[in-house]
Amino acid sequence: MLIQDRIGLKLLILLPYIFISACGYTFAGRGQNLPPDIKTVAVTVLKNKTSELGIENILTNRLVYEFTRSRRLLIESQDAADVTLGGSVDSLKEETVSRSGSYRSLERRITITLSLSLKDRNEKTIWSDTGISDHEVFKVSEDRLSTQKNRRESIEKIASRLAEKVQNRIFEGF
Repeated sequence: MLIQDRIGLKLLILLPYIFISACGYTFAGRGQNLPPDIKTVAVTVLKNKTSELGIENILTNRLVYEFTRSRRLLIESQDAADVTLGGSVDSLKEETVSRSGSYRSLERRITITLSLSLKDRNEKTIWSDTGISDHEVFKVSEDRLSTQKNRRESIEKIASRLAEKVQNRIFEGF
């Protein structure tokens, strides 16, 4: 009886997965809908249209990391790649979301917006998106160094989420 219960339990656990796979369901961002001849990508350094020094490098590095991590496309030099991803950091906005009294910020929100395009070797745009944005709230401390650290960490979190969002949009856009 114990063996039958275990087999029944295993079947009960596996059935939803069998039904999901049978209906063609896929998890978001797992699609591989790019044309089959596209196997490599070059990521160029983004143009920085903000006053935030180095933001283009942070975001470019996160995009490269996300492609490397996912292994959907191999990273190559621009000369060797099938497609090139490039674009710009259009804005970095910072605003107070909560205060203590009328002057002291307790929390601030950073919002970063990108415009990107994916071009083939002939410079033909095969995917583009503008207004790709994300935000993060960080704590403001009386200690300036703590506030700067919180702000930097927020920018890194935004960069990671944006890189993942960009890759998902590229693969779902075909």
